[in-house]
Amino acid sequence: MEEALEKLKTEKPPTKQESDILEYYAYALYKQGNVKHALKLTKKLAKIDPKHPRAAGNVKWYEDMLDEEARENLEDLPPVKNERDLKYDITEREKLIVI
Repeated sequence: MEEALEKLKTEKPPTKQESDILEYYAYALYKQGNVKHALKLTKKLAKIDPKHPRAAGNVKWYEDMLDEEARENLEDLPPVKNERDLKYDITEREKLIVI
């Protein structure tokens, strides 16, 4: 998603809106457990598109997950967690036997 935001800067005409990219990016970060990052992007989304149908609700959703101190300090964020959920990991590929 970061690459999509960078590409958006040079595209003429742009193929996507920044608000769409920010919404999907924030949701992906949230699903990875990066709620503070998701909140920061969603606040940016609400600022650039105040009439966005989900931005205000998502800001409240993410804020409700965080304590007051975490909500206030969005500049000094920890690195993004991008860990694979091992419950979906396949340790060995099953061989397909064709008879």
